[in-house]
Amino acid sequence: MKALPVAEYKEKTDNPLNDWYFSVKLYETQKTLDYLVKLQFEEITGEDTLRLPNFGNEPKPVIQKGKDKYSCIIGFMDSDNKFREYKLVHVENSNHLKVTSLKHYSVATFQE
Repeated sequence: MKALPVAEYKEKTDNPLNDWYFSVKLYETQKTLDYLVKLQFEEITGEDTLRLPNFGNEPKPVIQKGKDKYSCIIGFMDSDNKFREYKLVHVENSNHLKVTSLKHYSVATFQE
């Protein structure tokens, strides 16, 4: 695993007393297309895994800001350089860090 994240999203929280953040970082693992997701909201931390689909070329993982406060969308750029959303990371009820799958991707080959 590389020491630096391949993608990162970071947003300072409104806590006036501490220098806290909502952050999501993606790290490469030894398995191609598998990533370790490290999550943090203030002092709450967690981990998840992300497995990107194999479309024949390596997709580029990307994290974009979500529509709600303290939320972001983990996804990837496809071969047409279009963002494909995959998972939503958000804070629920001011104290729960939650990961929700938005879409599922699969690869199939067809023969005539």
